Amino acid sequence: MTSNCNEVNELADAVSRGKSEKNHLYSTQVKLDIETLGDILGQVIKEQEGVRSFELVEKIRHISIQSRIQGSKEFLDELFLIIRHLNAQDSVLVSRAFGHFLNLVNIAESIHGIDIETPTESVLSVIENALKAGVNKTKIHKVIEALSIELVLTAHPTEVKRRTLIRKHNQITSLIKRRGRTDSEYEKINIDRKLHAVITNLWLTDEIRRKRPTPIEEAKWGCAVIEESLWHSVPLYFRRFNHALSSAGLPELGIEKTPIKLGSWMGGDRDGNPFVTAKTTEEVVMLFRWRAFALILTDINDLIQDLSINVCSHEIKEATNGAHEPYRVLLRELRDKLEFTVNWYKSRIIKRRFRLDSACVFAVDEILDPLYLVYNSLKQNNASSIASDSVEDIIHKVHTFGIHLVKLDIRQESTEHTNVMAQIYTHLGLGDYHALTEDEKINWLTQELQSKRPLFADDCIFDEMGQEVVNTFKTIAMLPEDQFGSYVISMASDPSDILSVVLLQKTLGIKKPLPVVPLFETLDDLKGSAKTMDRLFAIDWYRAHCQAKQEVMIGYSDSAKDAGKLAASWQLYQAQKEITDIANRYDIKLCFFHGRGGSVGRGGGPIQSALLSQPPNTVNGRIKITEQGEVIHKKFGSMKTTQQNLMLYTSSVLHASLTPPVTPKESWVKLMESLSVASTKDYRSVVRNDKVFLEYFATATPSNELGRLCIGSRPAKRKKQVSLSALRAIPWIFAWTQTRLMLPSWLGMESAFESVLEKEKKTLKEMVDQWPFFDNLIDLLNMTLLKSDINISHYYDENLSKSLSEYGNFLRDKLQSMLAVNDVLQSFIEKGENDESASALQYRSPYVDPLNLIQAHVMQKMHALNEKDLEYKNYEDALMLTIAGIAAGMKNTG
Repeated sequence: MTSNCNEVNELADAVSRGKSEKNHLYSTQVKLDIETLGDILGQVIKEQEGVRSFELVEKIRHISIQSRIQGSKEFLDELFLIIRHLNAQDSVLVSRAFGHFLNLVNIAESIHGIDIETPTESVLSVIENALKAGVNKTKIHKVIEALSIELVLTAHPTEVKRRTLIRKHNQITSLIKRRGRTDSEYEKINIDRKLHAVITNLWLTDEIRRKRPTPIEEAKWGCAVIEESLWHSVPLYFRRFNHALSSAGLPELGIEKTPIKLGSWMGGDRDGNPFVTAKTTEEVVMLFRWRAFALILTDINDLIQDLSINVCSHEIKEATNGAHEPYRVLLRELRDKLEFTVNWYKSRIIKRRFRLDSACVFAVDEILDPLYLVYNSLKQNNASSIASDSVEDIIHKVHTFGIHLVKLDIRQESTEHTNVMAQIYTHLGLGDYHALTEDEKINWLTQELQSKRPLFADDCIFDEMGQEVVNTFKTIAMLPEDQFGSYVISMASDPSDILSVVLLQKTLGIKKPLPVVPLFETLDDLKGSAKTMDRLFAIDWYRAHCQAKQEVMIGYSDSAKDAGKLAASWQLYQAQKEITDIANRYDIKLCFFHGRGGSVGRGGGPIQSALLSQPPNTVNGRIKITEQGEVIHKKFGSMKTTQQNLMLYTSSVLHASLTPPVTPKESWVKLMESLSVASTKDYRSVVRNDKVFLEYFATATPSNELGRLCIGSRPAKRKKQVSLSALRAIPWIFAWTQTRLMLPSWLGMESAFESVLEKEKKTLKEMVDQWPFFDNLIDLLNMTLLKSDINISHYYDENLSKSLSEYGNFLRDKLQSMLAVNDVLQSFIEKGENDESASALQYRSPYVDPLNLIQAHVMQKMHALNEKDLEYKNYEDALMLTIAGIAAGMKNTG
């Protein structure tokens, strides 16, 4: 699509106007890569669709670029006039062209590190700064030894790209990297020939998922991410980490240490997803273990090929009866057992029934013991270079991934457990469980937890959902203990929510109970979370049961949907501080589980800034974080980005633990409280109390159409009725991102800040300068507002909700106020070189704008057609393509 660099340069200059050459967004090489990919895409469109189609795409592109360069609505009106006359087929064509181009731009930016989060401090510099701050090496070593960073892959439906497209994008990435490394013209011609073939393949592939994935397919996708990058990156991560430690004069990590841990919700998250059943969990567990054994087997086979040497320890010589190639003999026995286990799991997945054969590998030590024999033998026989290479790599992998691949968390909504307990209570003839006070529930649950008799007999009958909950616990009891992580309770609010799950685990035969994790996610639940944990920790039996360790999950998505971004951020901060104070009083070691999404409205944003903006002394070397949807591929889609992100998490957790952020001044806290109250009031006055709001949301955004996207197994709504509380946070944010109004990330802030901007300007500037929490909040606000566009939002009203256009103007006026407030807030901040990365959004806007206008146009057309019409189906395809293209342009969905 890009015929030469002139327009790229002109556009880059336009968005970077007034900024130094050093800070320009795109280097010459980035521009050349975009030009190369755009040219090839243009050639493919011309070949596959004809000259007319190519010229149509180019005409739209040129006008859109001029609209941005000139900053003129006149060009935007001209662009919309052309788009309004597109038929369904042309709408599909143009949407595909711009969507593909934006993905190619993303590839070029990723290669050159534009969209890769760059740490402000490396592991080494974090340690050196801690030493300068007076932290002694003993304490630093102690924190590093206890380091625990768990990344939990979830199936939350925000990755709009099909896996087959992701694979082709990876091929393009590899080819462009090769192209940048060669000076040979012949090699470049050859690479361009291959790029042409791959992009042609891309164009001829259907971008739209035609079938909703099952939870099993989601789990397979999670396995693929591990197999393609994480598995191979973990040993390299350990080498980089150990190099940083030795450079700082600290002991390296022991070979058995595993600071990075991996978890999954794929196949375990049943909150609001009727397709995740006990049977699903059983199948996913078998899948994870099958892939873990298969990966280990491949590495063991490679090791057998490598270890042809015959010098070994006396122990190995005895074990192999003096064999000529003892390591191969020893490892072949392990290989044979692994082969049997891999084939067994493969056959059991087909039969869908878990029951281990005695010849299978049962425990991870069956793999580690022979590996340590080999490792120690090589060390003893002057072959440390071999031991510290491939053998050590496998040991690191096995310690990190075990034979379970990932720890599977189970998540269920609190009322489902309450209903099961109510059915048991009634069966026992005790009355109505729901009528009990919280104290009465706690007393009864605690008594039953200490009782040695079974809670109920097999004759207890449950309703359908209750039986499914019971079956889940029975399935956990049947499956290997090492496979499970935590049991997360959504919408937790009371101690009885936690105690009921502990009791169900005890009653239904789980010998090694899963840690029970309350998830506090609404504003009220977050406000009451400290009181809930205080009441829970006050129970002597529970403190003994949890062995002075507690995981607490905090939800960013629903809290922001409930009260707005500012109030949610502040309450999440306060809740962590208060829960930490209570845990310290009871001598309980806490780990906070952060339920972050990809978008700012759901807790997304740079992880280093996020961790450094937490309350002081709440990280303490332990963190657990969800990685969701498109973020998984962005962070772990290649070995390079995987290593960078693993090191980024490590340096960020160390920084927050060794040199925690400042304790906020009383004046800051007072102002934040005031802002929180004001923003909540304003936010809720719009989303809760305005009768027109939900109608506008349903009409002027593609909120209803998002349900057609086959991007996840989970329904878009918790319940059938239309309400804000029933709507999931992902489509809530996804829809506003598509229309560029970005409402969930700023609504409420505009009036809150306006009321204090003049009289509190000095305090606000002080908070930006000195308080990482507030600085991060303002930085994320700015990042979100860069994605907003008032003019584009207006076109949705023109096409979809003319009767509600005044209401749309009301919301856009509030956005305009927010933009004005943001200008003042940004004036407090000294801009750094990295700020140019945000301008990438402005650069790509001319390629996103046509997709927005096409989306509004095709939605209008669809509303006027019958769903059975062929034309309707074509317009629906165009709609799905615009959704995916805008997501690529905005670099996030929900």
